[in-house]
Order: sequence, then structure tokens, then C-alpha cells
Amino acid sequence: MSFGTWRQESGIKISRKDMESRLRKLHLIARCSQPCFPGFRKEPRARFPECCWDCLRCRGNTFTNQSGSTICERCPLGYEANTNKSQCLAIPPTVLKWSRGLGAGIVCTCALGILAVLGTFTVLTTHRDTPVVRASSWEICCMLLLGLTFCYVAPLLFMVQTDLFSCQVKPFISATGVCLVIGSILTKTNRIARIFGLNLMRTGKAYFLSTPWQIIFILVCVLAGDILMGISIMLEPPRLATVAYNTGQVALECVTESMTGFGVWILYSGGLALLTTYQAFLIRKVPENYNESKFIAFTMVTLCLGGAVFIPTYFCTYGLYRNILSCFLLTFCSTAVLACIFGPKLYIIFFRPEKNQAKPKQETEITKT
Repeated sequence: MSFGTWRQESGIKISRKDMESRLRKLHLIARCSQPCFPGFRKEPRARFPECCWDCLRCRGNTFTNQSGSTICERCPLGYEANTNKSQCLAIPPTVLKWSRGLGAGIVCTCALGILAVLGTFTVLTTHRDTPVVRASSWEICCMLLLGLTFCYVAPLLFMVQTDLFSCQVKPFISATGVCLVIGSILTKTNRIARIFGLNLMRTGKAYFLSTPWQIIFILVCVLAGDILMGISIMLEPPRLATVAYNTGQVALECVTESMTGFGVWILYSGGLALLTTYQAFLIRKVPENYNESKFIAFTMVTLCLGGAVFIPTYFCTYGLYRNILSCFLLTFCSTAVLACIFGPKLYIIFFRPEKNQAKPKQETEITKT
């Protein structure tokens, strides 16, 4: 059989050598699928999986950064995939903003609280010589109102951009406010308890009941709390860190190696609160003119319940939720103290002035003592 040449009707002759040369130049390409680009993964088809596949876009928080990938990798904690699913981008920290949402609510609540404190101070100062104000000591009321001001200002610091300075200031502001409030209420209960104590009833003498001593006692309570907080910060200095959580939230937080110092301060504040609650319970049955003790007892029970709920919840929450919880507790407890202790006084001053009359001489002398 001869196949060395091939003749077309046109008369062109091709030799065997020329035909083999032309065949060698042919390149057959057998490919049914295009390469998968970044952001897609290869899904082989049932038949001919080596050369046939579908390109599927990565889903959720996964990505591919090279062509021909067979799996999509999950972004590390604190990162999220971009729109093209081709790379992971750092998640910006979530912060409380004063202009919207919960941040706006917290700012409005604190602003109203500060205005209420200033209004209460103005009214008590105007009526400082009336029996209802003198019976509760105008100076102690001022210290208590100062503590409430600190407690209303502290949540506003959570709206400020977090930096190393704010990490050190926020604990002091909060500690000072809490200790001022509890120390003032403790001084009020101790004062009432000693006025109606058996020793004073028998001898007519009581020591350290003057206003300077009461102010000193409050300042000692505050100083002790601030010293504990200062030692905690010096031994375990806070540092600024971006913390990522499994929920996808990223927060810029003040972190320490341990919570021991903060725990010691909580024990100190809790001890003051429990002592105040115990004394308020003891003086709950004093004469009618000193029925402020009943409101003090109710206030301290409310504060203790709030603290009992706050402590375990604080250590179980994180990030933005922990900040919201702290702001809520400070504003709630401050409002409870303002309403329970000063509300009845303002009610008597404005709506029941007949109860704000001069007391009998004997009772007035006991009050002054």
C-alpha cells in the first residue's frame, strides 16, 4: 500500500515528509473548565474530575488568595473576608458612640442625672436651715451628691476614645464615686445610730459626731478605696489591646495580667455596703422625725442586689457588653440613691411644708449634739 503522497484535485502534491512535519506542529488541547480565580474554589464534576470542575464562590468568613484552590480557608479570629472573598481584613473595634443607639441613651441618662444632682444641691442649699435638711446634715448631703456626680460622669468616659490614660483614669473616677456614695451613707447611718444609742441616752455625750469628724470619716473611706485601686494599677498596670472574641466582635480594651487588684477593691466596697446595710437595718425603728433611715435601708438593699447581680455578670461578659453593663449599673444605682434618699426631702420641701417645721427644743439639742 502506498501512502507517501497525497493528491488533491487541484494537483497539489504533499510528500510524506511534509505531512509529518505539519502534523508535528498541531497541539491538541483537551480542557473543559477554566481556572478558578481567587475567591473561588474548585468543585470537581462526577465525570472526568481531573479536568472538569465548577468554580464556586467561598461562603461566610472564608477566602482563597490563589487560583486553583480546592478549599476555602477560614479567616483567623479578629478578621473577616472581603467582598471578593480573596483576602481577610482586620475587623475594626466596636466602641460605644455617644451619637447613636445605646451610647446616646447612656449620655442622655447621665446628663439628666447630673442636672438632677445640681437641682437637688440648689434646693438643699436654699433650704439648708430647715429641719428636714439639718436633720440629715447638709454637709454629708453635699458629699453624697458629689459622689453621685462622679458616678454619673464615669459612664461618659466610656464614650471617649480608649487610650492608656483613660485606662488609668476610669477606675479612679468610678472608685471615688462609689466610695463617696457608700461612705456618705455609712456616715449618715452611723450618726443616727449613735444619736439614738444607749450610751448617748444615758450620758448625753457622744464623741466624733461633729461635722468635721464626719467629713474626715468619709474621706478616709474614699482614700482607702483609691489607695487599693492605685496599688492595683501599679502592681498590674493596664495595657491597651485589641481583643477578638468568638462572636466576631473586636474590642479595644484595657487589659491586665489578672483581676486580683480589682477583686480586692470589690471586696472592700462590698464590705462597706454590707456594713451600711446592717446599720440601716438596726436604725429602721428610730422616731418618726428620723425616718430617713427607712429610705436608707431600702437604698442599701437595692445597691446590694445590684452589686450581687453585677459582679458575676461582669466577669462573664466581654467587650462592648461589659462597658454597657458598667454604665447601666452606675446610672441605675446613682438614680436609686438620688430618688430614695433625696426624693422624700424634696417632696416635703415642695409639697408638705407643714412637716418642715421647727422641732421641739429637746430633740433639736440631740440633733446638734
